[in-house]
Amino acid sequence: MTDSKRPPTSTAQAFFTDARARLKGGIKGRGGLLWRPPTTDNFTKIAASGRGGGQVKNIFQRLRQWQRQRTLLIKEEAVYDTVFFEKGEFEGYKSHLPRIDYLKLLHPRKAECREELDKVRKIVAETDEPAKQIAVLLDVRNWRPHIIGCVAALYVKDQAVVVEALWRAFDRASWASTQLAATLSLVDTDFVPHALQRLRCGVPVHDPFNVMNETDTVERIEDAEGFMALWGILKEVHREDSLESSALLALRQRMESLTRKPSAIIAVSWREEVEAVLQDQAPQSETI
Repeated sequence: MTDSKRPPTSTAQAFFTDARARLKGGIKGRGGLLWRPPTTDNFTKIAASGRGGGQVKNIFQRLRQWQRQRTLLIKEEAVYDTVFFEKGEFEGYKSHLPRIDYLKLLHPRKAECREELDKVRKIVAETDEPAKQIAVLLDVRNWRPHIIGCVAALYVKDQAVVVEALWRAFDRASWASTQLAATLSLVDTDFVPHALQRLRCGVPVHDPFNVMNETDTVERIEDAEGFMALWGILKEVHREDSLESSALLALRQRMESLTRKPSAIIAVSWREEVEAVLQDQAPQSETI
């Protein structure tokens, strides 16, 4: 697919870029090819020229960066093969469309959200090994599949797999950290010790996606929104006394200053709304 024919990606329905077009021959952008992996001939010519290690080192750095980008794109590609997507057309273009409107899942009390929740429950019920499919949604960097994965995780019996996948997504500083924290508090039987462990460390981000340049050195990145989301749930839902320690209070003050988003309020509110919906649905069906 050429850039001029690439479908628009600004709407909710088309929330993924077309990863298929990017997996062959390099990484393409709106302006053309951004980076093509160097061939053996490239290295041979540079070595023979005697211009030395600087260029070779630079190529290797860029190659590692490209390989990482390619790995991330392959993971996004796998999302399209899950039961939560289907082949279709969007504005005249063949595409993979989400079967669930993730934006509606952000407001569980609304009637339109309940319809989407029923869709998720039905998809999970009709799927073999739904936990593995959910883990694929949670393994990408895009936060939108994380929302769908959070809701789907609530309907799965085999929660050991989804709990691990949810924490892994949370530890990477997802934009859906509030929903991930809320979901984990509902499905992880050891949520309190797991959450406290992260709070005491300042919720460090594992494998930060934004640090793509091999020459950059970043010793530590912390997820302030994730910290506040865990804090809010532990305080308002679990009434955890250990939050009153001076060390944790100092961390909370610092994290609160790093974000304007009311993550604690959002996490607790979303959890309460989802829990209310699940209680309404309980007489109708059981988890899968």
